[in-house]
Amino acid sequence: MGSKSSQTNDSNRPITVAIGIVLRGNQVLICQRKTDAVLGGYWEFPGGKIEPGETPAQAVIRELKEELDIVVTAGATLPTIEHTYDHGVIRLSPIHCTLTAGEPRAIGCQRFQWVECNRLSEYTFPAANAPLLQLLARASTLHPPV
Repeated sequence: MGSKSSQTNDSNRPITVAIGIVLRGNQVLICQRKTDAVLGGYWEFPGGKIEPGETPAQAVIRELKEELDIVVTAGATLPTIEHTYDHGVIRLSPIHCTLTAGEPRAIGCQRFQWVECNRLSEYTFPAANAPLLQLLARASTLHPPV
């Protein structure tokens, strides 16, 4: 990449995204991005851009309803992750969510899947997700399923 400019423009302003970590037993909900989207075909945790005036918790609740037709409650916030791609900077705000109503439907994604946390490495995720994938893998080894 080239040198950074002291001027702020849209290409270097981070896009802040709230993502839901929805657990069911030892499984976590992941979605596959539509093939025509940026990073198309990659797997990700469901969520989306935080709208002006919205908190990360409000955004994740709205996005999971829009993308998967599920109702969640937002819980603990995990550490924020910032990553620079060629197409811009993304800031992920991961939030532990509890599924309270509905079964996921692939509305805003190509498909979804419940995956055991210790098998997430078998799926291709965008680079920004690496710290979160490591955290979930460690947690699954510390608290194996009963």
